[in-house]
Amino acid sequence: MSEKEICELIDKIPTFEGSKSIYNPMETFVEYVSQKEICHSSILADLLNPLGRHGLGRSFIDAFLEKIECGSFKDITIRTEMLVPRILTDGSGPRRIDICIINNHNKDVVIIENKLNNAQEQQCQIEDYKAGLKHKGFNVVKTVCLQGSNPNDIGADIDLSIMDLAELLESACGNCIELKSYITLLKNMGHGEKMKEDVEKLFSLGNETLSKVRELSRPFYENGVSEFCFNNIISSLKDIFKNKLELSYNIIYKNRFYENYRFLQIWNKDGENRGYWIELWFCDYDRFEIWIRCDSKNELNLDDYVQDDKEQNYYRHRDGVKSFPFPGEEWKTTMINEISKLIKELYFDMIKQ
Repeated sequence: MSEKEICELIDKIPTFEGSKSIYNPMETFVEYVSQKEICHSSILADLLNPLGRHGLGRSFIDAFLEKIECGSFKDITIRTEMLVPRILTDGSGPRRIDICIINNHNKDVVIIENKLNNAQEQQCQIEDYKAGLKHKGFNVVKTVCLQGSNPNDIGADIDLSIMDLAELLESACGNCIELKSYITLLKNMGHGEKMKEDVEKLFSLGNETLSKVRELSRPFYENGVSEFCFNNIISSLKDIFKNKLELSYNIIYKNRFYENYRFLQIWNKDGENRGYWIELWFCDYDRFEIWIRCDSKNELNLDDYVQDDKEQNYYRHRDGVKSFPFPGEEWKTTMINEISKLIKELYFDMIKQ
């Protein structure tokens, strides 16, 4: 495909928003939160509560009620896991409603059913909630379902997607620094939702354009791009350490910490590798990351690299993972210098002068 054809093709392709997630370091140790709907319910209930620990007053509750076109509740109570009797279904024990916003003035209630983690609908779920609340003297004025990346119509009055919720939080409480990581978490959870929209855009281009896009992207999904880059890096390192140190290289393609993940192992070939080596990760065609792998029997003592908290056999730069954007020029220059420096530190006594 010629440069002219590529430029013409790019002009036809719409902007895709869901191509990659947002970097959020907090997510390295909060996987439990993203996987458990009860955690989200607890966080959102506190944010909806004007007297919650967030200190934001009515910022979120007022924005939420306006979003679902519900009149203002001046005096409210927020309940999570609220028990109501089963009226329309058989079964032992009561129903549990994820979140209830209760108007203390007249017992009007907004039901929020949390499906952010794509939980399946239970039998007559919403209708049974409404009947159970009516039995207890409440009046349900609105039902809301927080949908995950795989929407499931459960008959709620209003469906809010993960991205809807993230945008609502950002507009109402975006100035709160403490909430930024949670908002980013929601956006990343909605990554699949955006990706579906992007795929729909792609298929709307027509078969001929779609075939050309596939042809253009083939070097990426067949690892041609990563192999080309790794071979360039290997060639540069061989020139730098020519007649000084013989290095071994191993290109590996498989999943580890990232879905789209390839890495290059670099170690000293002359004798044992001493139980440690450099791993250069090529992450999602977005960046290179430098890590040092160390066997559990060994321990590294480098000025700039420290043991990773999550992966004990890996060492990362003390100021955060050393990364280099791709595409760009840094992976050909600055990154090569960083790797060379590390090689000299790891195998300093074996380098021939």
